[in-house]
Parts: sequence; C-alpha cells; structure tokens
Amino acid sequence: MGAVHVNAILQIGIVIQNADEAIRNYENLLGISGWNINYVDTQNGVGRNFRHGNKDVAVKAKIAWVSIGNVEIELIEPRDETSIYAEYLRNNGPGVHHLMFGIDDHQKGVECMRVNGVESIVSGELQATKFQLFDTRSLLGTITEFAEGDALIPDKFATESENTR
Repeated sequence: MGAVHVNAILQIGIVIQNADEAIRNYENLLGISGWNINYVDTQNGVGRNFRHGNKDVAVKAKIAWVSIGNVEIELIEPRDETSIYAEYLRNNGPGVHHLMFGIDDHQKGVECMRVNGVESIVSGELQATKFQLFDTRSLLGTITEFAEGDALIPDKFATESENTR
C-alpha cells in the first residue's frame, strides 16, 4: 500500500492548561479573535465512542478553536485526569499535541497507518465528526489526526457553570 495523499494541513491541536487564558493571550499577542467553544464530556453524552487504544475512555475537555486562512488552531483544555490530553499536559506541559491532515480517502489513511504499524491511540466522535489520532511521534515528531464528517458547530448555549471541572 502506498502513502496517503495529504492535500492540506487542517488543524494544529495544542494542549493548554486554561483555554480562557490562552484565548486572551492569542488575542493580545497575535490579534487572533473570533474563537469558538465546544465542550466534550463523554460521561454526559457530549462526544461518543471515545477509545484509547482498544479501551473505552471518558474524556472531559474544553475546546476552543478558530480558523486562520485554511488552518484551524484548536486549543484543548483537559478537564479530566486520565485522557490522552491530560496525560500529554502532565508529561510535556502545554504545547503542540497533533496535526490534522486533510486526505483524499479516510479509510485508506487509516489502513495505511495500520499496515505501517502505526498505532491508533485515540478515536471518537463529536457531533457529526469522526476522528482518529495516530502515534507518529517517533516518525513525524507529532501525533497525526485524520477526521471525516461535518465541521463542528460551536456550543451556543453552554455556560461555564454547566461545564465546569
């Protein structure tokens, strides 16, 4: 099986400690505004089928995202202690967690990773989007994400008190 054809970098996923503080910093230092917010709380039905390897996992996070040109910056604030995002923050501190690539054929991309021995470390669904993260750190220097489905719709009626730690 040949390589996957990558046609775009769609997203830079960054794990941070505090989404609100990071948003203020992006606005104050770089003038990036217009952030959208989504919450993940798989134990309460916000996000489905989250798996870490072969095990079902509970994930709770605040996600802030904004598009700059054709690339989305995604800030992930873990609000649990056990997710891959919380683990990353604990072990590495804040920083770039993954790159999401646009590919021509999602299933071919997943199969290419499997055939080449690249482990799927996390998968799940949020709204109408299915995603999968692959451990390409030793090969590419970061985690690789492939996703398919519709773009996320921001949470319009969520309040901080409803989605606290």
